[in-house]
Amino acid sequence: MGAGLLRRHYAKKEVVDLSEKTLTELKAMAKEKGIEGYSTLNKEVLIEALKE
Repeated sequence: MGAGLLRRHYAKKEVVDLSEKTLTELKAMAKEKGIEGYSTLNKEVLIEALKE
């Protein structure tokens, strides 16, 4: 019974609305993902790059 609860807990994926993030937060996320040239991108382009 315990293993089933763990599976269900980890199966849930938190949905993040990137449009609610600040440009600084988006740039930090892009840096973590290794997106090249993230520092010169505007918010809309960053959001698209992070969705890929």
